[in-house]
Amino acid sequence: MPANKPIYVLGTGLSHDGSTCLLRDGEIIVAIEKERLSRIKHDGGNDCLTVNYCLSAAGITINDLALVVQVANFEKDNIYPSSFRGKRLFGDNCTIPFVTISHHLAHAYSAVGTSPFNTCNVIVIDGCGSPYAHCEDLKNAIIPDEANATTGLFGEKDSYYHFDGKQLTSLYKDFSVISLYDHKYPVHLPTSKHSIGGFYSMVSGYCFGNMDDAGKLMGLAPYGRDGVYTEEIFLLKDGRVFVNEEVLAMFTQPMDFLNRPLKENFQYYADIAKWVQQELERAVLYVFKQRLSLHKNDNICYAGGVALNAVCNTKIKYELGLENFYIEPAAGDNGLALGCAFYGWIELLKQPKKIPNQS
Repeated sequence: MPANKPIYVLGTGLSHDGSTCLLRDGEIIVAIEKERLSRIKHDGGNDCLTVNYCLSAAGITINDLALVVQVANFEKDNIYPSSFRGKRLFGDNCTIPFVTISHHLAHAYSAVGTSPFNTCNVIVIDGCGSPYAHCEDLKNAIIPDEANATTGLFGEKDSYYHFDGKQLTSLYKDFSVISLYDHKYPVHLPTSKHSIGGFYSMVSGYCFGNMDDAGKLMGLAPYGRDGVYTEEIFLLKDGRVFVNEEVLAMFTQPMDFLNRPLKENFQYYADIAKWVQQELERAVLYVFKQRLSLHKNDNICYAGGVALNAVCNTKIKYELGLENFYIEPAAGDNGLALGCAFYGWIELLKQPKKIPNQS
């Protein structure tokens, strides 16, 4: 490749909140969420709309790309799985290098690539990441119950990394069994049984009828009363977080637009939101303290859907005294494309990270 020819790396996320990002010589020139184009909230899957948008905005074609990096839910090294809903722009005879990476790795690189730091540690906490078998970032990491994780479907729930300026290294990765069809209680988590983000999403669905309304749940919490519920939702032990499944039996009155509307039962749902928000903060602070005690760094980055909880983030920053604390703005799955692109530039092409100078 001629020295004066730009190097284009495309990152694309095929989860919910799908997105695509295009780097030119290691800098973002365009990135777009699919919902902005399709006008369907939390749209994901097939990425034709977003890839076409990025290529058109840059005035290039697929053949100008040096590399494509993707991430998808529960898929690995497949251009056309059924969950992608139809053909994509990358044909069967695509000659462009095409790489698939795991979920938390993409979240982590989205923080690394957009942060103002040359070196940093990264914490990722979300609802559910990739299955254990699909993770390529296990080497050298502390992985509790690793023997169990190899025998069933276990998903990432929190990860901790160190970035030395050239490469990301895993320090700690925790997994939880994925249980999609456990209906022992009135409510159940959407994927992982012991997930902070998964529990919060479940309660979002309980209060609003939509698991993607976590931001509204955070906004509802201040209207709740302290002390109405005192049960511990999360069990904190051995550096890990577990859901106290017995509390699931308490969620017996999900919001119903006809029979139990939110407005007429506002205080009940506000009290639930207050309780769950406080418990989330307790659990996240515990994870941060435990992970930071393993490997200290002056620069801390944070990504994953739980990192969108701004109230909790304020407590992390001030209660832990973090002066250099970078929270990836696109911390949810909409930021996965950023991480894919920066993984391609830094990890695969071995190019230096560039400190971003734009919003």
